[in-house]
Amino acid sequence: MANTKKINVEELIKTMEKAFKEEGETRYKRKLKEETQKTQIKNEAKEIAKKETPESGADAVDRLLGDYKTARGKILNAKQEPIVPGLEDEKITLKDIPKRFLGVKIPFTEEDKKIDNPMYDEKGTPGSPYNIGAERVSEVKSDLELAQKAKKKGISFQEVKRNKAVREKEAELYKLFNIPGINPKKAKYLAKLSTLKYFSKNAE
Repeated sequence: MANTKKINVEELIKTMEKAFKEEGETRYKRKLKEETQKTQIKNEAKEIAKKETPESGADAVDRLLGDYKTARGKILNAKQEPIVPGLEDEKITLKDIPKRFLGVKIPFTEEDKKIDNPMYDEKGTPGSPYNIGAERVSEVKSDLELAQKAKKKGISFQEVKRNKAVREKEAELYKLFNIPGINPKKAKYLAKLSTLKYFSKNAE
């Protein structure tokens, strides 16, 4: 009589379920990987397109207005009061001077007067959170002004930024070449030539 082995139906079902589950997970992971790669390629293509396509002055103005609002909102509230540390009071009283700078409090019998705070800086104490934020606001504001110039002139934002950088570099090099014994016209020519070489090299 043939030897027959009894089949455990529950074990068979579990084995089949496990196999189907593993196969499904493998397919899902493969599909997810493919979709992730496609998304990554699309994002990289968009970034390349952004770099290759100059931003118009109008588009730059719109973008930078949002950046400016965001940067200011990180250091000032709606009442234009600082929300991060680092900004000294613009005015202090005579009573505050000994306490602030000498660590002692001296009583005053006469009417207390407010004077300019020698420690005050509208951009905050150097290195403080407020100072770092204020510098960012200043950077964005400067770019916003350039974007407005680009908009009025009908040129790209990148072009007006490059023109500014060229002028600044040429002025810097002119100071270097403009020394006693050198003709100012020659110094200007050397500065212009060196500037062209500098930007040509950096563009490579």
